[in-house]
Amino acid sequence: MSKKFIALALQLGIVALVFSGWTRAQTTSGLITGTITDSSGAVMPGAQVQLTNQATGVQRNAVTDSSGYYSVPELQPGVYDVSVSRDGFATQKLSNVHLEVNQSEALNFRMSITASTQTVQVNADIQQINTTSATRAEVVVTRRS
Repeated sequence: MSKKFIALALQLGIVALVFSGWTRAQTTSGLITGTITDSSGAVMPGAQVQLTNQATGVQRNAVTDSSGYYSVPELQPGVYDVSVSRDGFATQKLSNVHLEVNQSEALNFRMSITASTQTVQVNADIQQINTTSATRAEVVVTRRS
């Protein structure tokens, strides 16, 4: 009887070890990845990616690598706003990205060039100022009746 008891205890111990490792391997966090390209399809290294959890306001940032790839791991389940920016390109935004428990989401963005021309035009009627003389002169027009 003691041999059966020892064999049963050993089997239960092995099962407990297997299940304890399995439960620790489970995760509740998600992952958002993707590739950023320009309008011609060329990859964009150095693009800034910002994710904001709508419920908590927590922000996570990433920068694309030389292949235009980014990865933001260990995200809590929730709804996220995603923003991608790079100098010379229009910022791309994607709202209400739902991330579930242990979900991996691939979000690819295609950036377009920003036209950054500004024109400031000022129209004003001004009088000429005489900067060479301190005397004041006006033209007087008299009318004879």
